[in-house]
This record gives sequence, C-alpha cells and structure tokens, in this order.
Amino acid sequence: MGVDISFNMVPPLEPEHQSRWEKFLDAVLKRYQDDPVIKLHQLEIEFAVGKHLRFPHAGYAFRQFSSKVSGTSHLTRPYIREVYRIAHIHFGAQVEFWSESVDQFGHYGWDEVYAARNEYISTTSSGIKKE
Repeated sequence: MGVDISFNMVPPLEPEHQSRWEKFLDAVLKRYQDDPVIKLHQLEIEFAVGKHLRFPHAGYAFRQFSSKVSGTSHLTRPYIREVYRIAHIHFGAQVEFWSESVDQFGHYGWDEVYAARNEYISTTSSGIKKE
C-alpha cells in the first residue's frame, strides 16, 4: 500500500472552457518540453512515471491527476506538485490538492475518474465528439 497525492478539478470543466484547458496544457508542455517522461498521444498527454499520469486533451474529461508517491513511484511527487502549481495559476480554487499522508482524500471516487476518461476515449475514438 502506498500514499496517494493528487489534485482534482472541482467542479469539472464545462466544454465551453476548453480554451482555458488548452492554455493550461500548453503551459504544462512548455514547462516539460525537454523532459523525456512526457509522451504526447492522440487523445492524452502522458507522464510516463509512476502510475503513468494522464491528461485528456479535452478538459471536460479531466477529474484527477493522482499517483502513489512512495516506493518505486516516489518520482511522481515533483510532477504532481509542479503541475498542480500550473493548474492553480489557470484555474485557481477550482483545483484542489490533497494528500493521503495528512488524511485528505480526493473529491472523486475512482469509478467516476475512470468513467469520465473512458467515456471521453470511447466517444472520441469512435469519431463522435462531445459538445
């Protein structure tokens, strides 16, 4: 068992705020432009460290950026903290940081986090874009 740290987007972004999300993603990519951990995929940006943290290209599908930060996943901590800092600049109090090490837990359950991601991937992959 390990300790998760994370930040949530509460409430989730509405599709009409996609331009804000894109500016946030641009800032993250600029910050990590020379970092081999960052992998760009068609539908997501992946941080290939720990649990392979991911951001969807569509902000409405994002709920949580989370990973264990103990054991072999200890390398994720600086990424989560820095990306949280960038998110806070773009979204203010709408991003909520939490850490199990101080008995804080995320706003969303894993079922909701995975459901939002899976819906985004399935609808986008099949050519249907959520409006």
